[in-house]
Amino acid sequence: MWAGGVSNSVIAGWSPPEAGFVKFNVVGVVKDNKAGCGGALRTEKGQIRALFMDPVDSFGDDFAGLIFVKLALKVFVEANWVGKAPLIMELDSKRVIYWIQNAVHRPWNWWSILVIINKLVKKIGQVHFVYASNVKSALALGLARDGPVRANSFKARW
Repeated sequence: MWAGGVSNSVIAGWSPPEAGFVKFNVVGVVKDNKAGCGGALRTEKGQIRALFMDPVDSFGDDFAGLIFVKLALKVFVEANWVGKAPLIMELDSKRVIYWIQNAVHRPWNWWSILVIINKLVKKIGQVHFVYASNVKSALALGLARDGPVRANSFKARW
């Protein structure tokens, strides 16, 4: 069965953003010293507008989470969504969200990546970071699981 051009099995457990917003579900998988992340940008109707997966060197879950956020924000900008709709980014790390939202509590050794995230957020304009305790997007999780075994990044937009 198809709904809005997307298979229901792909969006099982996924919840749409508020009307007028788009939502990026971002998921990371850390295994040994390798990490992979994946993300799916969807409209309120569940239509996929961008996908990405990327292998990343990991220096721990938190640093990997920051890299995942940076990558998703870059994909949003590259997909030409700036100015078209406000962004909701759903993450599974309260700590990463806290650091993004509270500059005085950021770890100094990861300051440079947080500065890049700040610049991207300012460029986009309206970004809401939301905590999701479990994976809400089977598609994003599938992309993330492939990340550590891939040699190259994958990005698609439409």
